[in-house]
Amino acid sequence: NVKFFLDARPEVRAARRAAQSQDSTEEVLADLKRRDHLDSTRATSPLSIPEDGVVVDTSDMTIDEVVDRLVSIVRLMS
Repeated sequence: NVKFFLDARPEVRAARRAAQSQDSTEEVLADLKRRDHLDSTRATSPLSIPEDGVVVDTSDMTIDEVVDRLVSIVRLMS
């Protein structure tokens, strides 16, 4: 079993979400940063990287590249 923690730079995440909505990248970025802070500091089940998790930064990857990377990691760890 492999635990993945997919991440991307906040600016990239905001641009991706803005492309799917009518909000500006700046609006989405501000909301994303606020939610990230709330999620990582909440008392119950705060968002965090699992101790044995593999972090994959998807900032500069297409979805196909992400899938290929995850499959490659699983194969290496098997």
